[in-house]
Amino acid sequence: MIKRVLFLSTIFIGLSLMADAQQKAKQQIKWGKFPVEELEMMEYEKDLTAPGLVLYDRGVIDVKLLVEGIRYRFRRHRRVKIFDPDAFAHGEFGIPYCSEMNAEKVTAVKALIISPDGKKRNLSKKDFMERNLSGGWSLREMSLPELEKGSIIEYRFEIQSDRIGHLRDWYFQENIPIRYSELRLELPEWVEYITLIHGDLEPLKESEDQNFVLETSLDDVLEHDPQVKIETSRFVMKDVPALKEVPDVTNMNDYRAKIRFQLSKIHYPNNKTEPILNSWDFLAEELLQSPKFGQQFLEKANFEAISKAAQALNLAGKDEEHTTSALYEFLNNKVLWNGEYALMADTSLDVRFAEGRASGSELNMMLLALLRQQNITAHPLLVSTRKHGKMIQQYPILEQFNHMLVYVEREGRPLMLDLSDPLRPLDYIREEALNSYGWLIRKDDAEWIAIDPLAGSEVFVAQMEMDAEGHVSGTLKGTFSGYDAIHERRQYTGDRRGDYWQERLAAMTPMAEASVQSIEHLDDLSRPFEANIEVNLRSAAARQSDQLSFAPVFYTRYAQPRYTAKTRDYPVDFVYPFKEQFVVDLKIPEGYKVVELPESKRVITRHGGAVFNYIIKDTGDRVQLISKIQVKQLKFDSEEYDDIKEFFDHIAAKFKEQVVLQKK
Repeated sequence: MIKRVLFLSTIFIGLSLMADAQQKAKQQIKWGKFPVEELEMMEYEKDLTAPGLVLYDRGVIDVKLLVEGIRYRFRRHRRVKIFDPDAFAHGEFGIPYCSEMNAEKVTAVKALIISPDGKKRNLSKKDFMERNLSGGWSLREMSLPELEKGSIIEYRFEIQSDRIGHLRDWYFQENIPIRYSELRLELPEWVEYITLIHGDLEPLKESEDQNFVLETSLDDVLEHDPQVKIETSRFVMKDVPALKEVPDVTNMNDYRAKIRFQLSKIHYPNNKTEPILNSWDFLAEELLQSPKFGQQFLEKANFEAISKAAQALNLAGKDEEHTTSALYEFLNNKVLWNGEYALMADTSLDVRFAEGRASGSELNMMLLALLRQQNITAHPLLVSTRKHGKMIQQYPILEQFNHMLVYVEREGRPLMLDLSDPLRPLDYIREEALNSYGWLIRKDDAEWIAIDPLAGSEVFVAQMEMDAEGHVSGTLKGTFSGYDAIHERRQYTGDRRGDYWQERLAAMTPMAEASVQSIEHLDDLSRPFEANIEVNLRSAAARQSDQLSFAPVFYTRYAQPRYTAKTRDYPVDFVYPFKEQFVVDLKIPEGYKVVELPESKRVITRHGGAVFNYIIKDTGDRVQLISKIQVKQLKFDSEEYDDIKEFFDHIAAKFKEQVVLQKK
């Protein structure tokens, strides 16, 4: 077998040399040779606001069968023009690679910087430094000198990788425009990959098959077929616009033009085929048997110390609801989240319990183990966090998941649990995990399920009085429920004096003063959190002659238009349903009357997913207002963008309208 693999290695070396010759023939730019127009360019005519431009980006991936196994080589040559040096963060031109278990090795690194006047500076080894990233990744970072406007950075490198399960992702779209981007893929007939194209922009693809005749007496290696077929594919995109951040998107990378390759099969030269991607049920069974996953919560040896510690809760004879709540609270207060997402456990759960810190999945494995020990029907629910990206349901790809929740089956609504925050109630999973779907692992019955988030709510009731100078004072009571209660409890525990309220009110009334007088239900997470705030709004009303004018809504999150772009290519995606209600009873100064009052108004989106009600009236000595914003629809497609944009535009405009008082 070793002899056969050595022979195949020789084949691949020969094929690689042939492929290199063909690539050089198609090479479009030469290292260190810069056209005059690139040196003189000081802005990009297709995007005058762009801080930079990728002039050229070319990658080559070729898979090889070597003595030590199957590997691939990734080569990249990149050239970037700088228009605004301050816009590029430290480490922008680094080389990320997987350093865990020496899975990848960076070689042949070369970099230079050329200034607009043509002076070149080649970077040396001392200009690079290694930085550890999370998840077993590292960054070979360029320590760049001060960049000038008009500079060009050119660099190239190679990466040798064992990670053949999924090849290096290639991004055709970045945060700056790209003039030319090309990925060349060379695959021998022995490997089969699934190609996954993301984003609304698709690259132009060219493919060709090449057969190479092998003169050898050892043709039994290839089952009497002296030819090896290499499939070469080129993916090209030109003049790609920048992907610019917009509000209310799950993850901009979900819409970035990119291409991924997932290994599905290996066809060995002896006609043996090894399937890599099987069925979802096969993957579920594999995970349940994995020492780093299923055995952590199925094998008591991994959580025996946790089980003994939980005996102090005296759960014998308690009902399922009490038991679940007690175990959730017990672990939430015993073990802290270490800030990391990782699907697999690096060590036993008992070790993490003793350390008092664990990843999100490890925390939930502890809870799952204890629930199952109490004969509560619970299963792992795999998700991808919002920053990690959307999931693909067509193929059983494990790498798309980075977090695990606990799914408890019960009558009525199932319960999803997610440890990490003592201020988050039992049935509220972290917002990062609210990513539409999750994959539920049950033996012989794995399935995808929808994750429907619970809501958040803020209700404010203000009892206020205005004097003849236009100063407003009184009390504001805020009642926070659901996800908004979590935010508010976290805010208050970080600042128990309540100075954050002064900052909030000052955003609309610069001379505002506020202090939290009392709070209710800080520790009882099953009830809404309440805060009573004393408010003093100096010069809340503008005085002119014998008139006072003011906007009656003095606190809201929606005082400014939420969206500014006229059009949008991506959906609007809210994390959870939300409501903001503002009720004010304002006593006007004695001797004044209302002469101008905004009209009451109702705004509703075309499908009823968002509603705004504004009701205001004059009772003689008072102005009374009820304002209510409620959004139930979580996703508005790009075709509905004008609808939701107009909705929030109406709200912002309405909140600016003035009540005018006239002295009698």
